[in-house]
Amino acid sequence: MDKTDERRKGITIKINGKEKSFIHRESDLPGPEIAAAAEKTEDSFEWILPEDYENHDEITTGKTKERKALILSHHNKSGVKTKRSFMIKAPLISIICAVLCGSLLGFIVLKMITANQGAKSIQPAIQGTVVPVSGKASGALPELKAYLVQGGIFSSEAAAKGIQQRVAQKQIPSEIFKRKDGYYLFLGTAESLDESKKLALFLKSYGADVFWKEVDIKQGSKKMDSTSAASLKEMVSLYHLLSGSSSKNLIGDKSAANSETWAKKTTAVKNLAKNPATDEMKSDVLSAAELLKQYETSGQTSQLLQAQGKLLSFLTGYQKISGS
Repeated sequence: MDKTDERRKGITIKINGKEKSFIHRESDLPGPEIAAAAEKTEDSFEWILPEDYENHDEITTGKTKERKALILSHHNKSGVKTKRSFMIKAPLISIICAVLCGSLLGFIVLKMITANQGAKSIQPAIQGTVVPVSGKASGALPELKAYLVQGGIFSSEAAAKGIQQRVAQKQIPSEIFKRKDGYYLFLGTAESLDESKKLALFLKSYGADVFWKEVDIKQGSKKMDSTSAASLKEMVSLYHLLSGSSSKNLIGDKSAANSETWAKKTTAVKNLAKNPATDEMKSDVLSAAELLKQYETSGQTSQLLQAQGKLLSFLTGYQKISGS
């Protein structure tokens, strides 16, 4: 064997059981690399590829006539760079993409459902409106401050009624108010505390033992719907006008307002819708307005006292509906 053959080195590749050799001479290598190449041993690889690539020489370049391959580079022991091709088929790529897209879409849908459920669970906490059993919105009862002439305070209702009968014989109106500390007998109502003192002196001339007192009627334990609360607000406004007008006329105060002053309020109360809870009080305050209007024509004191009686009756009903 000549020296040329001895210095030949080669690479043998077995593809699906068939061998192919690729031989190069050391003389083909650059001068400084000849000695290094001589010391290297021959490398051999056995690659088993699909049958479609059995007769394709393009395997060494990573190219096929109809398919694309993933090419990886490799340096063998002789320092020669070789390439390996791994085929990724199109159906496999489609399957991988479908799995990734499906997973991403499922994650997005899950997040949306979770967010909606969280919003629904929070919503009842953000909406804190209290709705009564009747289904109507509750309303606050307007506070009523009254300046009254007191005829006495009693430990029992029977004792209060006994004095009430004696006062009625003198043509003085009266109403019994049940309070926490007893039963109060009230004989008149005025616009202010000073005015109630003057009214008390007037009623004392009828032979009654009298005092004056300021009474606050506030919202108690009972609840009411907003319609009833709005109606009572109109009635309370008319009550104050009628109370001042009737008491001033009784004590001879010329500054008493006439019916033209409270005519609009009277009309507003008349136009209120019927309500079993407030209809009786509505009747009392409208009756007082009518009696005062009659007094302007007749000038009879008895009509003023009767108007005072209706206003006291209105206050009794107001206290009951407030639950105080």
